[in-house]
Amino acid sequence: MKLSLLVPAILAAVTASASTIVQTSSAALIDVGNSFAVPVEFQPFDPTLGTLNSVTLTLTGSFSGTVGIENVSNAPDVASGIIAGSILVATTGQALLAEVFPQAAGPTHDFTAFDHTLDYGGTSGATDAVTGLALTATASAPPPAQVLQDFTGASDLFLTLAATSFPVAQGRETEDVIETANASATVQLTYDYTEAPEPATFLLLVAAFAGLCWIGRESLRR
Repeated sequence: MKLSLLVPAILAAVTASASTIVQTSSAALIDVGNSFAVPVEFQPFDPTLGTLNSVTLTLTGSFSGTVGIENVSNAPDVASGIIAGSILVATTGQALLAEVFPQAAGPTHDFTAFDHTLDYGGTSGATDAVTGLALTATASAPPPAQVLQDFTGASDLFLTLAATSFPVAQGRETEDVIETANASATVQLTYDYTEAPEPATFLLLVAAFAGLCWIGRESLRR
């Protein structure tokens, strides 16, 4: 048997395959206001599986709720209310962070001049139920980022999911606007890693090297 035929066999035996682990967690943040944060739990990467190459966070988030707007000027107005803000997911210290900036806009209204009642209704105001489109953001940490260490181990892994909302008025005059915002978020955590060779592969490797040594010794004798 020639060495040139055996070497490719050894390389094929020790070639590790790339694999992926995907975890998903969803959460609802009710009445967000200035700030609302909850932990989201994931399983850390098990180093016995192989070598962790990268970690990817994918966040999909949206706002919904109600927005009230009132024309407080002395002139008629055309205006709408909007829920704005941000939703983010991050590691401790925000070494890895994914953030989206969704909006939920109400319809445009034709308002009369202020009717002297700040009730976000009547002829000079309105309150609308709103639902915004979901936005997606992705953050990845390839080596040699230290954050990979944070995702490896035996203890449960907790990331922080946080949202901040505020009302925005879009109109031609002076408006007062309020909101009650709820945030919906889905976090996907992806581990890309190289699998550790199985014990059978190691045995094959040892046998292959033993064969190389034997062939080399036999060649020297001739």
